[in-house]
Amino acid sequence: MESVVSGKNDVGGVVGYLFGDVDNCFVNCSVSGAYDVGGVAGFNYNGNISRCSVICNITGFADDPEIMNHIGGICGYNDGSIDSCLFVGNILNTNKNTGGISGWNSGDVIGCYVVGMIQGQETVSGICSGLSDETGNVSSCISLVNSLNTTDSEKYRIGFISSNFQNNYAWEGMTSNGVLFVGSDIGPNEKNGESVSSSEFWNNQSFFEDTLGWDFENTWKMNAGNDKYQLPVLQFQETPVSGDATYLLNFEPNPTPTPTPTPDYDDCDSLLNLTSGWNFISIPKSLDASNATALALFGSLDTAGNAILGYNAETQSWEQITADTVIKSLTGYWVYSTTSTAVPLTYPDVPTVPAMKQLHPGWNAVGLSADTDTSASTFFAGLNWRVALPWSCENGMYDSAIVNGGGSGNSPDRLLTLGNGCWLYVEEANVLPGLTA
Repeated sequence: MESVVSGKNDVGGVVGYLFGDVDNCFVNCSVSGAYDVGGVAGFNYNGNISRCSVICNITGFADDPEIMNHIGGICGYNDGSIDSCLFVGNILNTNKNTGGISGWNSGDVIGCYVVGMIQGQETVSGICSGLSDETGNVSSCISLVNSLNTTDSEKYRIGFISSNFQNNYAWEGMTSNGVLFVGSDIGPNEKNGESVSSSEFWNNQSFFEDTLGWDFENTWKMNAGNDKYQLPVLQFQETPVSGDATYLLNFEPNPTPTPTPTPDYDDCDSLLNLTSGWNFISIPKSLDASNATALALFGSLDTAGNAILGYNAETQSWEQITADTVIKSLTGYWVYSTTSTAVPLTYPDVPTVPAMKQLHPGWNAVGLSADTDTSASTFFAGLNWRVALPWSCENGMYDSAIVNGGGSGNSPDRLLTLGNGCWLYVEEANVLPGLTA
C-alpha cells in the first residue's frame, strides 16, 4: 500500500494498535505522529508482524521532550513479535527511544534489517532503542544504518538495555554525529553487534543464509538486477526492487588521507564553518550568482563521495542535490566533509529582497536567514508551528528541541544560530520569510 499517515498516538502505516497479524505487506509511505509511531504499526500488542517491506520516512514529535515516545521503522512499541522485515528510509524523532525496527521492544525481533539514517534526541539504536531486560529479545538481525545521530550518549548499533541479544551484526562504516561509530559491547550477542564489512554481505546470499540463518526457500531472495541495492528482499516482491544503498560500498577502514584544498577567502563576505562528518547547514543570505550553485560553493570540499542532501517537505522525501542546484537561504542541507573547514560565502553587491520559503504540513528543513542570531519566537512569528530541532555544526549534533509555548531549556526564546540547519514542524502550509536580503 502507499500512504501518507499523520496522527498523535498509536500511528502506523498499516494499523495504529495491532492485536492480530500483519503478514506479506509492502508499505511505501510517510508516517508522522507523537507517541508510538511505526511504518507498519504504532503499538503491537501481542500481535505478529512478519515478512513486511517498508520504504518510509518516519517523524516523531511530542509536546513534552522529556517523554519517551517510541518511534520505529516497523513498530513504535513492540509487545509482540516482528519477524523477517526490512526497513528502508529515514527516521527523525524529537524525543526519546528511536529504533530502526522498533522504538521500544518487550517482545521478539528476529531476522530483520535496516537501511537509512536515524536521528533522535536521546537513546537511538539501529534495531531497537529501548528493550525490556526480562522479555525483549533481538536475534539474527543486521543494522546497515548509514548514521545514528543524537544529542545523547546512549546510542547503539543494535539495541539498548536488554541483555537478550543473539547473533546480530552491524555495518562497520556506520557513523554517529558525523564520525565513525566507536563503542564497547561489540560482538554478535552484544548491544552493538558484530562488525561486518560490505564485502561480506553485499550480493552475498550465503552471509544471510548461513551466518544469520535466514530462510531463502520461503521468505527471502536476493534483489537481482539492481546494482545499487544488492541486498535481500522478500519473495513476494517483484525484482529488481528499486533503491540505492551504495553508501555501504564507500567506506574505507583505513583510507589514504586526501589533501583538502585551501578555500579562497579573499573578498568573501562570511564563512560557513563545517566540522568533520555530516553537517546540517543553511545559508544566512542569498548568495552572489558567482558561487550560488552546489558546485561553485562546495566543489573544493572533500565529501568522501557522499552526495549533498536536501529534504522535499511536500513529498516528505530526501533528494540528492545536483552540481547546478542553486543553494538557497532559508533551506537546510546535509553536507559531508572529511575535515573541519570553512566555506567562503559571497553576497551580491546590491542586496536583493529577502527570500521566502514555502512550508508544508509536517517537517521542513529550514535555516535562519537574518543578520544575526535570532530567537525562534521572532523568526517563526506568524507561523502555526509546533517544534523546532536545531543542529549545531560546532558540536556536530542536534541541540535540544525548541517547543512553541515551551519553557526553560525548550523555550521559543532560545536563539537560532546562523549557518545551522533546523527541522521545523508546522501544522499547516505557510510561507517563511527571511529577515534580511
